[in-house]
Amino acid sequence: YAGSALTPGTTYYWRILFIDVGGRAGAWSTGTNTFRLAANSAPTAPTSLLTENMTNPTNIADTTPEFSAIYNDPNTGDFANKYRLQVSTSSAFTSLRWDSATSTMATTTVGIRSPDISYAGSALTPGTTYYWRIYFVDGAGAAGAWSAGTNTFSLAVPNSAPTAPTSLLAEGMTNPTNAT
Repeated sequence: YAGSALTPGTTYYWRILFIDVGGRAGAWSTGTNTFRLAANSAPTAPTSLLTENMTNPTNIADTTPEFSAIYNDPNTGDFANKYRLQVSTSSAFTSLRWDSATSTMATTTVGIRSPDISYAGSALTPGTTYYWRIYFVDGAGAAGAWSAGTNTFSLAVPNSAPTAPTSLLAEGMTNPTNAT
Protein backbone atom coordinates (compact mmCIF):
# COMPACT_ATOMS: atom_id res chain seq x y z
CA TYR A 1 0.00 0.00 0.00
CA ALA A 2 1.39 3.38 -0.98
CA GLY A 3 -1.57 5.73 -0.55
CA SER A 4 -2.41 8.31 2.08
CA ALA A 5 -2.30 7.42 5.78
CA LEU A 6 -5.01 5.03 6.90
CA THR A 7 -7.17 5.61 9.97
CA PRO A 8 -7.43 2.87 12.60
CA GLY A 9 -10.98 1.63 13.09
CA THR A 10 -12.07 2.55 9.55
CA THR A 11 -13.25 -0.12 7.09
CA TYR A 12 -11.55 0.06 3.69
CA TYR A 13 -12.74 -1.59 0.47
CA TRP A 14 -10.38 -2.79 -2.20
CA ARG A 15 -10.27 -4.48 -5.57
CA ILE A 16 -7.60 -5.54 -7.99
CA LEU A 17 -7.12 -6.24 -11.68
CA PHE A 18 -4.17 -7.67 -13.56
CA ILE A 19 -2.55 -6.48 -16.74
CA ASP A 20 -0.87 -9.02 -18.99
CA VAL A 21 2.49 -8.62 -20.74
CA GLY A 22 0.65 -7.34 -23.80
CA GLY A 23 -0.80 -4.44 -21.78
CA ARG A 24 -4.36 -5.80 -21.76
CA ALA A 25 -6.27 -5.25 -18.49
CA GLY A 26 -8.39 -8.01 -17.10
CA ALA A 27 -11.64 -7.62 -15.19
CA TRP A 28 -11.74 -6.18 -11.69
CA SER A 29 -11.98 -8.70 -8.90
CA THR A 30 -15.51 -9.52 -7.83
CA GLY A 31 -17.13 -9.52 -4.44
CA THR A 32 -16.63 -7.20 -1.54
CA ASN A 33 -13.09 -7.19 -0.22
CA THR A 34 -12.43 -5.24 2.93
CA PHE A 35 -9.87 -4.68 5.62
CA ARG A 36 -9.79 -2.66 8.80
CA LEU A 37 -6.88 -1.41 10.84
CA ALA A 38 -7.30 -2.27 14.47
CA ALA A 39 -8.13 0.70 16.62
CA ASN A 40 -5.54 1.46 19.25
CA SER A 41 -6.67 0.69 22.78
CA ALA A 42 -5.23 2.62 25.68
CA PRO A 43 -2.88 0.76 28.02
CA THR A 44 -4.46 -0.91 31.03
CA ALA A 45 -3.38 -0.21 34.61
CA PRO A 46 0.28 -0.97 35.40
CA THR A 47 0.90 -3.87 37.76
CA SER A 48 3.63 -5.12 40.12
CA LEU A 49 4.62 -1.66 41.34
CA LEU A 50 8.01 -1.52 43.05
CA THR A 51 9.78 1.16 45.06
CA GLU A 52 13.50 0.50 45.45
CA ASN A 53 12.76 -2.98 43.97
CA MET A 54 10.37 -3.75 46.84
CA THR A 55 6.60 -3.80 47.29
CA ASN A 56 5.41 -1.12 49.73
CA PRO A 57 8.74 -0.79 51.55
CA THR A 58 9.18 0.97 54.86
CA ASN A 59 12.35 2.45 56.25
CA ILE A 60 14.15 2.92 52.92
CA ALA A 61 17.39 4.88 53.09
CA ASP A 62 17.36 6.45 49.60
CA THR A 63 15.89 9.98 49.72
CA THR A 64 15.27 9.87 45.94
CA PRO A 65 13.71 6.42 45.57
CA GLU A 66 13.29 4.67 42.23
CA PHE A 67 9.94 3.39 40.99
CA SER A 68 9.01 0.82 38.33
CA ALA A 69 5.96 -1.13 37.14
CA ILE A 70 4.89 -3.65 34.50
CA TYR A 71 3.49 -2.08 31.32
CA ASN A 72 0.18 -3.66 30.21
CA ASP A 73 -1.69 -3.04 26.96
CA PRO A 74 -4.41 -5.02 25.12
CA ASN A 75 -2.53 -4.28 21.86
CA THR A 76 0.17 -6.93 22.26
CA GLY A 77 2.52 -5.34 19.72
CA ASP A 78 2.33 -1.92 21.33
CA PHE A 79 4.97 -0.22 23.47
CA ALA A 80 5.12 2.55 26.05
CA ASN A 81 7.53 5.43 25.70
CA LYS A 82 6.10 7.83 28.30
CA TYR A 83 4.78 7.72 31.84
CA ARG A 84 3.21 9.92 34.48
CA LEU A 85 3.94 9.30 38.16
CA GLN A 86 2.50 11.00 41.23
CA VAL A 87 3.61 10.86 44.89
CA SER A 88 1.34 12.14 47.64
CA THR A 89 0.86 12.11 51.40
CA SER A 90 -2.81 11.31 50.72
CA SER A 91 -4.21 8.06 49.30
CA ALA A 92 -6.71 10.26 47.41
CA PHE A 93 -3.77 12.18 45.83
CA THR A 94 -5.13 15.50 47.06
CA SER A 95 -1.76 16.70 48.41
CA LEU A 96 0.86 15.94 45.78
CA ARG A 97 4.54 15.98 46.67
CA TRP A 98 5.53 15.28 43.07
CA ASP A 99 3.82 15.04 39.70
CA SER A 100 6.23 14.01 36.97
CA ALA A 101 3.82 15.24 34.28
CA THR A 102 4.01 13.17 31.09
CA SER A 103 7.68 12.25 30.79
CA THR A 104 9.70 10.28 28.26
CA MET A 105 11.27 6.94 29.13
CA ALA A 106 13.05 4.13 27.31
CA THR A 107 10.72 2.10 25.10
CA THR A 108 9.04 -0.67 27.10
CA THR A 109 7.09 -3.51 25.49
CA VAL A 110 3.91 -5.15 26.80
CA GLY A 111 4.45 -7.30 29.89
CA ILE A 112 7.91 -5.86 30.64
CA ARG A 113 8.97 -3.82 33.66
CA SER A 114 9.62 -0.14 33.02
CA PRO A 115 13.05 1.33 33.61
CA ASP A 116 13.61 2.80 37.08
CA ILE A 117 12.09 6.25 37.46
CA SER A 118 13.85 8.41 40.07
CA TYR A 119 11.88 10.62 42.43
CA ALA A 120 12.40 14.29 41.55
CA GLY A 121 9.97 16.08 43.84
CA SER A 122 10.40 18.12 47.00
CA ALA A 123 12.32 16.64 49.93
CA LEU A 124 10.66 13.65 51.56
CA THR A 125 10.19 13.45 55.33
CA PRO A 126 11.50 10.35 57.14
CA GLY A 127 8.78 8.30 58.82
CA THR A 128 5.98 9.71 56.62
CA THR A 129 3.92 7.27 54.56
CA TYR A 130 3.81 8.27 50.90
CA TYR A 131 1.38 6.97 48.28
CA TRP A 132 2.26 6.67 44.62
CA ARG A 133 0.62 5.79 41.33
CA ILE A 134 1.65 5.62 37.69
CA TYR A 135 0.24 5.29 34.20
CA PHE A 136 1.91 4.70 30.85
CA VAL A 137 1.38 6.32 27.45
CA ASP A 138 1.65 4.05 24.40
CA GLY A 139 3.44 4.73 21.13
CA ALA A 140 0.21 6.02 19.56
CA GLY A 141 -0.14 8.61 22.33
CA ALA A 142 -2.96 6.93 24.27
CA ALA A 143 -2.70 7.48 28.03
CA GLY A 144 -3.53 4.42 30.08
CA ALA A 145 -5.29 3.90 33.38
CA TRP A 146 -3.70 4.77 36.72
CA SER A 147 -2.25 1.88 38.68
CA ALA A 148 -4.75 0.33 41.08
CA GLY A 149 -4.49 -0.42 44.76
CA THR A 150 -2.56 1.32 47.48
CA ASN A 151 1.15 1.63 46.76
CA THR A 152 3.19 3.10 49.58
CA PHE A 153 6.70 3.70 50.85
CA SER A 154 8.36 5.50 53.73
CA LEU A 155 11.88 6.69 54.49
CA ALA A 156 13.79 5.44 57.49
CA VAL A 157 13.90 7.70 60.51
CA PRO A 158 17.59 8.44 61.06
CA ASN A 159 19.15 7.40 64.32
CA SER A 160 18.97 10.26 66.76
CA ALA A 161 21.75 11.31 69.12
CA PRO A 162 21.79 9.50 72.43
CA THR A 163 19.82 11.09 75.22
CA ALA A 164 21.56 12.52 78.29
CA PRO A 165 22.90 9.87 80.68
CA THR A 166 21.00 9.28 83.89
CA SER A 167 21.72 7.63 87.26
CA LEU A 168 25.35 8.72 87.37
CA LEU A 169 27.50 6.93 89.95
CA ALA A 170 31.01 7.51 91.23
CA GLU A 171 32.57 4.62 93.08
CA GLY A 172 29.16 2.97 92.89
CA MET A 173 27.51 5.87 94.75
CA THR A 174 25.48 8.92 93.84
CA ASN A 175 27.40 12.10 94.65
CA PRO A 176 29.82 10.57 97.18
CA THR A 177 31.54 13.04 99.54
CA ASN A 178 34.45 10.97 100.85
CA ALA A 179 35.49 8.86 97.86
CA THR A 180 38.93 7.31 98.10
